[in-house]
Parts: sequence; structure tokens; C-alpha cells
Amino acid sequence: MSFPLRVSLCWVILACILTGVASQELSPPKDPWLSRATALSDDLIYDAPRLGPYDRAVMWAKMGEAWWTTDQERARNWFLKAIELVEVSPEGEKSSCCLVAARTVTRIVASRDKALHDRLMSIIGPDGKQQNDSQRAENATALADIGVSLVATDPQGAEKFGQASLRLGVTGRFANLLWALRRRDPASADKLFMQTLNVATTTGGLNIFSMLTTAAFTGPFSSDNERRLVLDALAGSFPDPQRSSLPDNPTCKMAVLLPRLFTHYDKLLPQESQRIRAVAGRCQSAQAPEAGQPTGDSKGQTPPETVDEFLREADSARDPEKRDYYRNKAMYLAVDAKDFKRAIDILDSLDEDSRKRLGDWESLRWNYASEAACTRLDGNDRAEAIKIIEATPSNLRAQVNIDVAHNCKGARDSDQVMEFMAAGRKQLEKAPLTIQSTWYLGLVKLYAERSADEAPAVLSEAVASINRAPEEKINDYRAGWEKIEDCGSAQSVSAVLNIELLLKQYRLPPSLLAVDEAGVRSVVGSIRPPDKRTAVRLQLLIGALKKHRLAPRKAPASIE
Repeated sequence: MSFPLRVSLCWVILACILTGVASQELSPPKDPWLSRATALSDDLIYDAPRLGPYDRAVMWAKMGEAWWTTDQERARNWFLKAIELVEVSPEGEKSSCCLVAARTVTRIVASRDKALHDRLMSIIGPDGKQQNDSQRAENATALADIGVSLVATDPQGAEKFGQASLRLGVTGRFANLLWALRRRDPASADKLFMQTLNVATTTGGLNIFSMLTTAAFTGPFSSDNERRLVLDALAGSFPDPQRSSLPDNPTCKMAVLLPRLFTHYDKLLPQESQRIRAVAGRCQSAQAPEAGQPTGDSKGQTPPETVDEFLREADSARDPEKRDYYRNKAMYLAVDAKDFKRAIDILDSLDEDSRKRLGDWESLRWNYASEAACTRLDGNDRAEAIKIIEATPSNLRAQVNIDVAHNCKGARDSDQVMEFMAAGRKQLEKAPLTIQSTWYLGLVKLYAERSADEAPAVLSEAVASINRAPEEKINDYRAGWEKIEDCGSAQSVSAVLNIELLLKQYRLPPSLLAVDEAGVRSVVGSIRPPDKRTAVRLQLLIGALKKHRLAPRKAPASIE
């Protein structure tokens, strides 16, 4: 190669290097939070096959929800994956687990992507075919929830979801939708109100008429015409008292609505007023208590009013249920008076059977101990606060220490808070396994705020607790949900992923990733239950993307 050619080649190489350096200087540095969110998404994608198909569908939907503001194309692809999973479910399974997952997916997707509306509605099956009462009620609630979320941005779409919800039944969330829609778009609300009246006229029922009378007489549908329409529909649901055996008619259950409406009938529908009064009278006569049935205090004594009086009644009561009632009244009176020490004494006086009947004795015991300790700390009486904590049963002491560190205004001194946190951390191993992991996760948040370097170690302890915990089931307080064992197939759904209240328990501060990203991701990856592992990653993903959205954007450097 000749010398001039070599010189030219060197100049070309140098120019390329300088151009690359200049382009690096001009392009803004990549936001580390976006990188962390991408890495967490990769972890979720890699781990997805370890979830069942319905939980995997929920995971895709929640990933799309997290990314929607940042990258809608990516989010929409995940929405499609979620829908495809519930669409391919065998028809027999759509009456159980698939419907649970489909409702969760629908709540997330339908308010963000109208194009997927019809596919989602066909999954839930708004016509109610092959669904039992519980499934129809849950589906109706899910559709009304979506309608509520659309009111501000798409009131006509909200009305359509309201119609679909109404075809399945009337739920409390439907009333919320009707009220919200009236404030935002009266025309759409009026259409939905008239459809509700038509359903009431056709099907009747206490729930729908109770909602309509509330809407007309204490709610936003209060014109004389709207009230007249409701009264007319309600009157039409009662048979003629002269031509039917009214006391045996199930519509008598609605007679409870009539007395407060008599004056409105007199004013708006005078031609129906006498008939409705006769109907109410006959129904109430049929439902009156039998002769000789006690209706008040047979002793004629003044009812108890104070804590001491209720406790005396409890001591003299022979019936265990009455004794429980009087003690509970005394306890809640003490709580209302902020006398938490007295409430604790009452709780401690209960025998084992009474504690079981109370149901949540342990929760009340640590809660009142925490309140009592906080009251002493607010009064600068640390010694008495410590005494109250130490008098708490050992398996509940950790909860008291952690709650005091988190919520007590009198413990805002940094060293003092750290002492309560350290005590709670040391005592958590004695807490019941069913709640231990929840408290550990709460402790992780406290350490992330107060002692960030120690937070990853506490997270490791939390993960160990999660791995020791018994399998979580969908309990009775989540009425209307199918139990996991009732899915009707080999598949299941995760309570943690499908119930927002449980999912939020696995929320962790994204600042943990800034302390030790690799270590935190590794520890989270060691969580054995796949649904809980997914829950923690989803919550970290949501936090990282929020940090990314809030991060200041640097303007590209200018060339002079």
C-alpha cells in the first residue's frame, strides 16, 4: 500500500472515531430506571412458563398496564398475549378459573384499548349463559368497574359497559357508575337510567328498586318526572291486594321501601297512593312478630351506657353470646374514649372460647397495644410505652414494634425509630407464619427509608419467610370468588395476582434496585412460589417505570 493511501485511510479511521465520540456526546445517557424496568420485564418473560396459563394471562396484562404510559406498542403486544390465553381455554373451563382471570384482564385492558373490547366481552360472556349466580355477580361487578374507569375519558363507552353489567345483574358498583356518569355526561346517564327502569319493570327485585329509589329521592335523578317513573315501576311490581294472596307473595320483601315513599305517592301518583298504602299494610301485618314475642327489655331496667356498666352486665350474663356482646360493647367504648389500656385489659380477660368467637383477637390485641404505646410516647413517657410492648404476647410483639416505628408520631427520633425496627426484626420469627412475610415486607420498606444499606439483608429475610409460609387460598372474606380448589380442572388461579389488595402487600420500594440491583433481582428470583415471585417483580417494575417517568430529561448537548 502506498504512503498517500495509508495516510488517507488513517484520516478516514480518525474521522469515524471522532464522529462516534461526537454522537455519544450528543445522545443523552440512557435512564437507569428504564434499564432496570427492562431487566425486570426480561425476568418476568423468562419465568412466565412456570405460571399456569390463567396466571400467565394476568401477568401479561399487568405488565402491559405497567408499560402503557411508557411504551404502548410493547404494552399492546402483552395485552394480546393475555387475551389469547383466556380465549383458547376449553369451553368447560370458562365457568371457573378462566372467568376469574378474564375479569382481571378485562379490568386492565378494556379501559386502555377499545379495539380489544369485543374480544374481551365475548370472553366474559355478558349474556350470562352457562354462568351461576356468583359468576354473573362477579362479571357484573367487573363490567361496572370498567365503566367507572371510563367515565372521565369515554362516557359513551362507560354507558355500554353499564348496559352489559345490567344484563347480568345489579351490583353496588353499578350504582357508582350511574352516579358518576350523571355528573360527567347526563345524556348517557339518562339512557342507562331508563334501561335500569326497564330491567326493574321486567325482573323486579329489592336490590334494583332500592337502588332506583335512592337514585330518585336522595341521588342525582331527582326530577319529578324521574321520581314519577320510579314510583310507577315500583307500584307495578305489587299485585292488586284485592285479587291475590299478598302476604305469601315474594314481592312483600320490597314493602320495606314503601313507608318513606307515601308522601311522594300522594304528590306524584295520587291515583296509586291508596293502593300502595293498602299493599304496605297487608305486607307489614303478615310480617309482624308473633303475639307474646319479646320486643324490648323484659326487666324494665335502664340499658347500660358506660364501660363499667357493660362489664357488670357481662359478669352477670349466663348466656355466652350475651356475655360476649356486653364485653365487646365495653371494649369498643374504651377504644372510642382512647383508653386503649382498658381495651387491652378486656381482651386479656377473655377465655379461649370467647377469643375464638371474637375471631380477630390477635389483630385487636397488637393494634390496641400499638395505640397505647404511641399514646405514651406522644406524652414523652417512653418507659411506660416499653412496658406496654413487653406485656404484649411474644408472638404479637414484633407487630407492635414495627407499627410504632411506622406510624407513631412520638417515635420520630431517628435512633428511637431504628430501635423499634430492630426489635421488630428480631422478634418476627415468633410471629405466626401466615402473617410473617407481610410484616417482613413492611419492614423492608422501613429499612429502605431509614437504613438503605441494610434493606437488602432484610429483603433476604422476607424472602425466606415467604418460602416458609403456607399456600395462600382465597378466603371467605373475598365473597363471590371461586375457590382455587373449585376450578373444575387441573388449572388454578392465584389469589395474589388476581386480588389487588393482596398484590399490593408485595410492593417494595424501587430504591432497593439503586442500592444493589443484581443482588435484589437474585434474591427475588429465589422466591419459590411462582405467583409471589411474579407479584414482587411486577411491583418493582411498576416502581421502576414510575421513577423513569419522573426522572428529569437532559437536553442534548448543542454543537457550537
